[in-house]
Amino acid sequence: MKKRNIIIIAGTICLLAILVCVFLLFINKKYTVTFITDGNIYKEVKVKSGAYVGKPSDPTKNGYTFIEWQYKSEKFDFKTPIKSDITLNALWKEIEDENKITVTFDTDGGTIIESQIIEKGQKVSKPLEPTKEGYVFKGWFVDSVEFDFDDILEEDITIKAKWEEDTKQQSSDKTSNTNGQTNNKSSNNQANSNGTNVSKPVKPTLATPSGGEGFFNLSVVADGAYADDVSSIKGWELSEKVNGTYTKYGEYSNFNAVNIKLEPGQTRTFKARVYVLDSKGNKVYSGYSNEISKTYN
Repeated sequence: MKKRNIIIIAGTICLLAILVCVFLLFINKKYTVTFITDGNIYKEVKVKSGAYVGKPSDPTKNGYTFIEWQYKSEKFDFKTPIKSDITLNALWKEIEDENKITVTFDTDGGTIIESQIIEKGQKVSKPLEPTKEGYVFKGWFVDSVEFDFDDILEEDITIKAKWEEDTKQQSSDKTSNTNGQTNNKSSNNQANSNGTNVSKPVKPTLATPSGGEGFFNLSVVADGAYADDVSSIKGWELSEKVNGTYTKYGEYSNFNAVNIKLEPGQTRTFKARVYVLDSKGNKVYSGYSNEISKTYN
C-alpha cells in the first residue's frame, strides 16, 4: 500500500512538471513582426506571444510622406496582442509641389497626349493636334468654351478635345466597282498621312499579368498569338491611366514582358496597342486592347 502511494505521488509530480514545462514554453514563445518598405525589410522584431510590438521610427523616402503601418491593407493597431508571425507594410503619400499644377489633355478617344506639369502662373504649351479615325479635330475646350493657350493657369485643369464627324472620309469610303455596283471599303484598311494604305492590325490583348510582391509583368498578345510570332507587327505601345486619362507609358520594338513596379496600396491600370509599318515606314496602329489593373495589397 505504501509503495502504491509513492507511485501515485511520483506520477503526480511528473505530470505537474510536464504541465509547468508546457506553460513555460507557451509564455516564452516568440513571434516575428516584419516591417516592409517598398518590398524591402525595414525592421524585424521578436515579440513574446500575447505581447505588443513597439512602433519603430518612421521610415523616410524622397518625395513621399510616411502615413502609417498597415496589416492586410488596414491600419495596424499597435495595441494588438501578437499571436502569430505578421508582416506590416509602410503606406506612403507622394508629396505634392504646391507651386506646380497638372494640365491633362482628354482626347476623347483620340491619340494620346501626355499631361504637362507646369509652374503656377505660367502658360501651358499647345500640344500637337490629336487624331481620331473618322473625325476632324476642332480644337481644345474647357466646359464648352475654346481654351486660350495664352491664359495664365493657377490650378490643375483638364482640357478636352472637340471632334466633328468627317463626312468627306465617309463619302470616300464608298467606291464603285467595274460593274457600277457600290462597295464599302474594308474598315480594316487605314490611310495614313502620306496617302498609302496598309491593313490595320487586329486589336491586341494584354495577357493576365504575372509577378510577385511589389511588381508585375505585362505581355501583349496580338492576332491570337504572342506578338513576336506575328511577323507583320513591328512594335507596341503601352499606356497608363493617370487621373482618369490614359497617357503613353512606353513604346517597344521587342516583345519582352514589361516590368511594372507597385507601391503598397497602389493600383495601376494599363492598355496597349500594336502597330505595323506601311511602305513608307509610317506606323499604322491597331485599336486599344483590354484594360489590365493590378493592386498591391
